[in-house]
Amino acid sequence: MLITHWLSLLPLTHDLEEAQIQNEFLTELILKNPTLVLGANNERLEKFVTILGEICNKKQSDEITLARLSVIIANLFQDPVLGP
Repeated sequence: MLITHWLSLLPLTHDLEEAQIQNEFLTELILKNPTLVLGANNERLEKFVTILGEICNKKQSDEITLARLSVIIANLFQDPVLGP
């Protein structure tokens, strides 16, 4: 699947401009369709959390992306399956 391959390439570390673009896209996508990113059984959750840890770096994410990350993290903690 294309999403799985794309996630395997993240986080970008050498091209900060492209990293910001990809991180913004990732946050938009996970807010709109988390199952597409995480998988039907959350099989890509671990990879996604690893990416989150890296892209919280302000150099890799702009203010809008960081705000979206806050919402995403809050949503993960409130999810009845993922939260615990």
